Amino acid sequence: MSYFLTTQSGFSAVPLDCLQEIFQYLENDMKSLYRCMLVNRTWCRINIALLWRRPFEYSGPELTGKYSELIRTYVTCLHKKSKTDVQSAGYDILDQRPLFHYHKYLKELDCDKLGKAIEEWEIRNCYTDYHDEQKNILHTALLKLLLSYCEGLWKLRLGRYCDKYNFPCATRFPYIKCNLTNLRKLEVLGDLDCLEEEGLNNFCTFLRNLSNISNNLEYIDIDTTEDKKSLSGQYLQKLIKSQKNLSFFRYNQECSDIRKTEEFVEALSHNASTLKNIEFSNLTFNIQCLSPLKKFNNLECMQFVYCHEKDISNETEEIIEQTSQLKVKKLIFHKGMLTSVTLEILRLANISVRELTVDNVIPDLFKHIYEHCPNITYLATRISQKNVDSLEYLSASKIEHLILKTLDNDTNLITKDFSRIGKNLSLYLNHLSLDLNISAEEFSCLLKECRSPLESLCLKFDIKKDSDLENKDGYLKAVMEFAKENDSLKEFRFSLNNKTNDYSLKNKKVEDIKAEDIFSKDILEEAKLYIPSILRETKEHFAYINLNSEALL
Repeated sequence: MSYFLTTQSGFSAVPLDCLQEIFQYLENDMKSLYRCMLVNRTWCRINIALLWRRPFEYSGPELTGKYSELIRTYVTCLHKKSKTDVQSAGYDILDQRPLFHYHKYLKELDCDKLGKAIEEWEIRNCYTDYHDEQKNILHTALLKLLLSYCEGLWKLRLGRYCDKYNFPCATRFPYIKCNLTNLRKLEVLGDLDCLEEEGLNNFCTFLRNLSNISNNLEYIDIDTTEDKKSLSGQYLQKLIKSQKNLSFFRYNQECSDIRKTEEFVEALSHNASTLKNIEFSNLTFNIQCLSPLKKFNNLECMQFVYCHEKDISNETEEIIEQTSQLKVKKLIFHKGMLTSVTLEILRLANISVRELTVDNVIPDLFKHIYEHCPNITYLATRISQKNVDSLEYLSASKIEHLILKTLDNDTNLITKDFSRIGKNLSLYLNHLSLDLNISAEEFSCLLKECRSPLESLCLKFDIKKDSDLENKDGYLKAVMEFAKENDSLKEFRFSLNNKTNDYSLKNKKVEDIKAEDIFSKDILEEAKLYIPSILRETKEHFAYINLNSEALL
């Protein structure tokens, strides 16, 4: 129940719980929180708790020396026995009482940053020549303090990126079950193969126990190298299966084999109804891996990043029976080499998928979209001679937003191909973006064949040499002629591949270049009579999408 603060003047002030909620909005503004902390004792107690929720994030590596100050503070918070153990290991630490129990406020613990902070503190205090056994005593004492005597973690990041490290037997820490029950976000990152055998066993035991403690995780991010005994994979899969509210899952493991991919996809299927976002990175896939995907019925986005396909020439390629359907709104295939797998996922997703990005050339992609995914309204893909023949299927689609890009340095498309692109654009198309190594004449041919009610058009210029700029007005003239016949066009955006040696542009950054710098004044003024907006494009449509920002925390 809230109660009212009383100022020194005697009149009632803001309720305590209202103050706490107000200060929540300042939790990323360190300077403001420090200033508020100095107002009075009540404000100090509230803001100390906010300042020490995630201190390793606020005192990042860019702030040299701040990490070691955190360790200096946490050392004063150690319990008497832990202090004695650390002192017995040779560390000269002062036996002083802290002003606050800073460790109790911790909500987000990053083991990698903790390790770096300890190393920085040791360097500043000349403990670099200590043996591993001595350093492990200090590390264990601090990890025990933060895991056992905080008042409940929200986020835990396990693992380290270094040549060699240890993980203590954290399952024996007191109050560990209580403090991890409400864990919402788990990251397992780093080089597991750099753990010594005892440390790896402790790590796996911790993961096994975690599957019995933390069953309300909303976010799991696995980004590791293959560990020596593949033990972590087994316990991570068990942990995944034990969840009730898992919304986001990311899995990146270099050197992983097809069997491991299948096991993780199967483990994920136990969370089929709650998962919203999935990302697979650097994994090997084949069609046989995809069967559990049929169970997923609530996905917002599934992303494949730098994944590749296993050669199945010596295996029996079985098409998955579609007794149930994968439901996903957005599919992204970023880089990598997935061909049969891409087409099979589209077949499974069927009418559910609305947005598709394929940063690769897939033969028969347009035909597959026409036959299996009639509800796609957003498509970003690459085009070449391998798939230009199936362009006719685009005309029957309901695509409203289309992004076409050629492979890097691909100049095989000819004028006839560009005319076919324009002729086969969807009659529903409102937004078109092109990065096709296209000349002004070819661009004009494309637009002359276009019957789409375009509202916006984006073209990427390639200005590697000054002669490209001499013909730049030809692109704007082509757009202007299209706009004269189609009053639907409201916007033309342009973007640049490279800087030019043109004198007027050489001192400008690409992001600072405007339409006035590219097109001649007379042509630009005439074009603006028909095109209300002519701007530089700022988006990179094929950039990697960080689903991390979309996940719940």
